[in-house]
Amino acid sequence: MSEEKFSPQLDPSAYYKAGNTGLKNWQALNEIIANSIDSWIDTGLKKDLIVKIDLNNLQTNLTDSSIRVTDNAAGMEKEQLINLFSFFKSTKSSSKLAEQYLGLYGFGFKAATSKIGTNITVITSNSSKEFYKINVDYVALQKKSENFNLSIETLNHDNTTKKMFNGDTTGTIVDISNFNSSFPEPVLYDWLPVSWKKYMSGEIYDKKLKLYVGEDITESNLLSPFNLEINENTLKELEVNFEWLDNKKKKQKGTVTGFFGFKTDKKQNTMAKQGLNVYRRGQLIERFSKSYYMDGAAPHNDHNSLVGEINIEINVNTVKNAIEDSDSNEAMSKALNSEFKKYKKTIKNMTIAAASEDKDLIDLEIAKFRQEFDLKLSAAQKSILNATGSIDDVEEDKTNGTKSGTKKESSETPIKTSKKVPFNILDWNKFKLDKTEYSVEFTPYNIEDKDSAPYTLLAPSGDKLPIYIFLKHPVGKIIEKALKNKDKNEASKLICSMLVFEAIEKLMLIHSYTKKEITIVKNQVLGN
Repeated sequence: MSEEKFSPQLDPSAYYKAGNTGLKNWQALNEIIANSIDSWIDTGLKKDLIVKIDLNNLQTNLTDSSIRVTDNAAGMEKEQLINLFSFFKSTKSSSKLAEQYLGLYGFGFKAATSKIGTNITVITSNSSKEFYKINVDYVALQKKSENFNLSIETLNHDNTTKKMFNGDTTGTIVDISNFNSSFPEPVLYDWLPVSWKKYMSGEIYDKKLKLYVGEDITESNLLSPFNLEINENTLKELEVNFEWLDNKKKKQKGTVTGFFGFKTDKKQNTMAKQGLNVYRRGQLIERFSKSYYMDGAAPHNDHNSLVGEINIEINVNTVKNAIEDSDSNEAMSKALNSEFKKYKKTIKNMTIAAASEDKDLIDLEIAKFRQEFDLKLSAAQKSILNATGSIDDVEEDKTNGTKSGTKKESSETPIKTSKKVPFNILDWNKFKLDKTEYSVEFTPYNIEDKDSAPYTLLAPSGDKLPIYIFLKHPVGKIIEKALKNKDKNEASKLICSMLVFEAIEKLMLIHSYTKKEITIVKNQVLGN
């Protein structure tokens, strides 16, 4: 038996290959900004962190394209700069501030810079006396032997260089050129405000991160934190606990905090922009995630109004663009999906209400949501809850044993006693009741929900009586076909007449007509 020891070598091509981690350019930039934040934490957070991003993206000339990221954080000592270009070497994990740092692995900077471009220059200073500079060409480095060296320049500060870190003496500049792919500037405006909103808004620390895109630090170049456009009356805090067994079979506990709510502006509601933004220590990990409330099902457009944020502390991958596939993630996912099951009907109802653009209906659904989940009700919301009609009347009526879209009469409600009903049919879906002309409007809605009814009668909106037809329900398809063929055959005409009458019946109950009067109208509608 023989034994031979050896020292593993790092192939210099590793720097170039490190960019093949699946990062997008904006995610790579976020890795560099995360390093700035960690360095800012080292300063004791006594000043705002200013990060300036100067992007020169030449789509037809990637060689001369460049990006420069400048911060006014703590800067680096020479040893830290050496570690920056070393693989998996970092002192952050042993620091007393480790629980605040965003990066711990010693890999992200190499992966990020290599993703964006191949020529890297770093300038950094942690004192007013001198600064360090290093330039690395990842392409040229591939031709070197395994015993390669990188060189660091030490230079003395002068009056100009003392202000090169956004007006400060300390900080770091990362310059990347010779792009691997185009890096359009609009990407920065889309992703940076949501990626760093918690630091930009002062949610994490009293001092703030200020992100500027452009050559100068001016108000016009300052980015604003992302806004989810949630109706503030629908905000609901989340605190979900979960447990899992680690690799030593020891029970571990975790908690997810955050909030969710609803966008009630129809224009804002799309499937692409529904979901939960996932943050770890204030950094965006995943945007509009749907995996924590769909319970394994494909995304539905009946969740389009749902948005929110969750804060996690479980492990993410080395480049912080995904949560690790682990027992802790599985336990967290199971707990969140279980939590969101109780909001399923509310989510659907709120989405339908927003799509209707009916303010009264939206306000009613908000009031019902706040009542059901023990949120404080305003006087106006208490009053709204006494109104008749809501999106889930169908389900309530099934329980009460009444027809879809109707409401049981209250013995306390005064009723009309006139023998003649002031009702006239104007068209198949239009009528006059008590001198007011109304129309029944049918709206197709592509929602797939095995528990839904084929159609829903919404609360009357002025002179409109809305009916939503769920086209993915088998009966909904029959109704859609009947609406198209109402003038061609009696069966289709009858289906349409019955739906129109249900809407009329609901309206008449609101106006306190008697059952006898409603029956008279029913005969008129179904007889036409």
